[in-house]
Amino acid sequence: MSSLSSIIVAILNFLTSEQGIALIGWLGAAVAGKWAHSTYRQKLDNALLARCEVIVEAAVEQTYRQTVAAWKRISPEGKLTPEQMTQAQDAALGIANQTAYKAGIDLAAVAAPEVLRLMVTHAVSRLQGGPAELPVTVKALFP
Repeated sequence: MSSLSSIIVAILNFLTSEQGIALIGWLGAAVAGKWAHSTYRQKLDNALLARCEVIVEAAVEQTYRQTVAAWKRISPEGKLTPEQMTQAQDAALGIANQTAYKAGIDLAAVAAPEVLRLMVTHAVSRLQGGPAELPVTVKALFP
């Protein structure tokens, strides 16, 4: 018991010494710096994702004006086939990649392909004014 108490006393003596206080201050500064950096990095990541979302939405609007509207006009029901939906989604992603590249953003590095497709789906639903319909590949993840 006396060896444990002598160890505790030695640790307390060190922590209350000049070197111990300097160590505690250094550790506190390191933890605070790490927290501040992670908070700053999270804000940057959120801003980048928001910018990518705007780019994807603009690409969806452009694809609608250039391609989807014409397909809907010539369709008997005024709807796209599943193949046309996939082609429109791919076209929107292509336009988004080109636009983002011009802005110095690599969409593939920012978000996974599934996330980009979800962004397209979300943009389409926002433009149509209805609830978002998840792609089959995403629905398959949640049986």
